[in-house]
Amino acid sequence: MPPVVIKRVAPEYPRQYAKLGIQGATHLRCIITKNGLPEDIEVVRSFNTVCDKVAMEALDQWRFNPATLNDVPVDVIMEITIRFRLN
Repeated sequence: MPPVVIKRVAPEYPRQYAKLGIQGATHLRCIITKNGLPEDIEVVRSFNTVCDKVAMEALDQWRFNPATLNDVPVDVIMEITIRFRLN
C-alpha cells in the first residue's frame, strides 16, 4: 500500500512572483520513511530556485501514513509536485 498524506503544508508563495503573476510547479523526489517522514528531498524538475526552495521546505513539514508491504511499514521513493498558482 502506498503512503498517504496526513498533514500537508502549503508553500508560501513568494510575493515577488505572485505580484508578477508567475505560476508553475516544482517536481520533487524524496524517501517517505517507515516513520512517515519525508527525507532526502531533491528537485527533479525546477520551476525556479526560489520556489524550489520554498517547495522543499513545505514538503519537509508534510507527514504520511507510511507505505506498507505485507502490513509492515517500509521506506519508499516518491515523486511529489508542488504547484504555485494564483487564485
